[in-house]
Amino acid sequence: MLRQSRKRQSYVVTPKQNMTAELNDKILESVNSLMVEENRRTQMVFEKVSPLVNEIFGALANYDIRFEFASLCLDSPNVEKIVENEYTVLCPLKELPENNLRLEGKVATGVLTVRLSRVYEDSIEKVCWADITLPADSKGCQFFSTKKLLNVLIEAVKHAINDVIPSDEENNNKDKSVTCKQRNDMAVLEIKVCLGENEEMGG
Repeated sequence: MLRQSRKRQSYVVTPKQNMTAELNDKILESVNSLMVEENRRTQMVFEKVSPLVNEIFGALANYDIRFEFASLCLDSPNVEKIVENEYTVLCPLKELPENNLRLEGKVATGVLTVRLSRVYEDSIEKVCWADITLPADSKGCQFFSTKKLLNVLIEAVKHAINDVIPSDEENNNKDKSVTCKQRNDMAVLEIKVCLGENEEMGG
């Protein structure tokens, strides 16, 4: 609260304002402390998880060149934190025949299909996309199927996970586990690793 003195034309700070300022400082200090701790934990989790994910990505690329994804990096624009221990990672397909793809549909409604050009043909020099395309329609047009793509990706990821973390009891590593499943229209990796000091992270 500010009170103006009539004679000296000066401002006097009352104890009430001092208390408010101190309270605001404590709140700001607490918020900053929580942010620092959250950033520290996020970095710690990433340092523990990213080598495992990148190893799976490497095995995945060996299994199917179309799924050769960039290494996981916290600062990448393709990585977005959703909630605690949950991130969305954008993984562009490789060897996609962009010059032979056509988008059809209405952008306004968000209903789009991806059509392969009629002149496109698979060959030994090209990556094959036949396993994720729908049968040609009456006009001879072929369209990508996101459902087929997701199924193929998930199966490939499962093979890669088994290469990195064998599922047999002899080689089973109890300190870490990875499973791949479908959630809506996404492939989801659920990872559990031991962070040390009897602390486990799942996400």
